[in-house]
Parts: sequence; C-alpha cells; structure tokens
Amino acid sequence: MKTNNENIIGMNGLALGSVGVVKSESCDLWFGTHQTSSESCEWDEVMEEEEEVKGDEKCEEEEKTNRAKFLGASEEHQLAVKMRNGDNVAWNRLFEAFRPLAKSKAWQCFTAWRSGLEYEDLVAWGYIGLKEGLERFDPTRGSRISSFVTPYITKRVYRANADFGRLIRIPVNQTEKLTAYYRFLRDYEAENGVAPSMEAAAEAVGVRCDRLEHLVSVTGSVKSLDEEIGDSGDGCGGTFGDYLGDSEADVFEGIANCETVSALYDAINAMDKRDAFIVNKRFNLDGEGVCTLDAIANILDLTRERVRQLEKRALEQLRKAVA
Repeated sequence: MKTNNENIIGMNGLALGSVGVVKSESCDLWFGTHQTSSESCEWDEVMEEEEEVKGDEKCEEEEKTNRAKFLGASEEHQLAVKMRNGDNVAWNRLFEAFRPLAKSKAWQCFTAWRSGLEYEDLVAWGYIGLKEGLERFDPTRGSRISSFVTPYITKRVYRANADFGRLIRIPVNQTEKLTAYYRFLRDYEAENGVAPSMEAAAEAVGVRCDRLEHLVSVTGSVKSLDEEIGDSGDGCGGTFGDYLGDSEADVFEGIANCETVSALYDAINAMDKRDAFIVNKRFNLDGEGVCTLDAIANILDLTRERVRQLEKRALEQLRKAVA
C-alpha cells in the first residue's frame, strides 16, 4: 500500500500533523491513519456542532440586523433632517428601515386581490413609492415617516397591479370596485362558510348587479388562441382556437350560401345567351378573367353603352331570381 505524507489542515484551522492518505477495504477514503468507527462518529459529531454554532451565529446576526432597522422617534427625526440636507447615508438608512413597510403593502395587494403581477414585482413598485415618499418628506411638519410614505407605497403598488396585472387593462376606479368585491367575498366566506350572492355583493360594493357581474367576467385569465394543446406527434394535437366554436355563427349560413349559388347559376342558364355571356365575362364566372365593357362590345359587335344596358338588365333579373 502506497501513502503520500503531507500536512493536513482541519476546518478549525489546526494542523492535524503529518499523516497519510490510506485506502482501506473496510472504510472510505479518509485523511489520516486508519480510524475506528467510534473515532469517525466523534469527528462527525464535532462537525455537526460546528455547523450548529455557525447557524446560530448567522441567526443572531440577522436578528441584530432586523433590530437595527427599527428606528425611534428621535433617531428618525435626526436622520430625516440629515436626509433633507443631502446626506445619502441617512437616506439609505431610512430606506432600509422602511423596506419592510413596502414589502407588507405588496403582500397585502398580492393576497387580498388576485394580482396578475408577481410578488417581487409588487415589492419593486413599493420601493419606488417609498423612494418618492422619502424625497417629499418634510421633517419640520412633525409627522412620522411611516404615516407619510404609506399612501405613496400603496398608490404605486395598487396602480402597478391595475396597469400591468392583466393583458386587458381595467380602469383604476373599476379596479377599486373589484378589490372591494373580493375583500367582501373573503370576509363573508370566513364568517358564514358560504359564498355570498351576487346581489348581496353588489349592494355591499355599491354597484349594480349586472355591472358587477360584467367586471368579474372580464377579470378571468387570458389564453392565447395559438396555444398548443396535446401532442402534435400523435395527430391529436392542435391549438386552443381549433377547439373553440363560434356561438354567434349561423349553422344554416353555409347551406344558405350553397343554395344561393345554385339559384344564381340556374338563373344565368335560364337567361338569354347574350345576357348570360355578358354576365360571365364581366364577373369572371367562366374563370377566363374579367372583361371590360369595351372588350365585350368588340366581341359582340355592339356599342359600349348597349353592353352596359344589357348588363344592367341581366343583373336585375338575377336579383329577382335569387331574392
């Protein structure tokens, strides 16, 4: 068996000494000389204790960081004054302190009303509102920053959700009605265990019942007609639009068109040969192309005006036959 001696440094920074790498049939590759199972277990316990200590230290650091974010009234006022004077450090300190407020408003919007935006996107818009509120805050008025910036954060979050939350945009005032409806729906189900009627919801929101039904119907998810459904390899696939029918289409429309075309050709065949020839040439019913009045006049050895008169008479006969 061949060994290579070298100094091994442990994870705790202490030298384990000049040891070798030994390959044993009864154990895995291990740094150092062959160790018993009890020594291996002790080493594993030591490593687990070190990981637990590191985890506890990380949690303590996070708790200290979270505690440092909360500001007292005096400290908040001092930082606001410094921020007003152009101190970027104070501005960053206040922004970090009120980031949880922006996250809270974003979470309220994300859970209270079926948001079409992701939670991270709402948080980003909340940060924009927080930045705008801090820039407009005046510490000389004596108000707290949290009370001042909350309307800016709320406005940005809910306006972003209304503008970018769905493919078909709904006006903001109607979005507020929908928000009130979903809030009433959630509270009513929590208290009574059943969903409220549309009439009761419309009365609580303050809109007509038919108007509320229309708003709820347009807030559904949007699907693309080109979205693929199934596996095209087995011949059963297709697009979403292939499986949709037109509820407003007339099922007898195709039959009526066929009957109209048949009646049209029957009327042409019953006409005078010269009149039928003019109609066929003028409207390319024979498949040879459209002819002008002058071309037909040269073929029939008639004047252009006479061909126009014959065409007009033939079309009146066709209208009567098809009507």
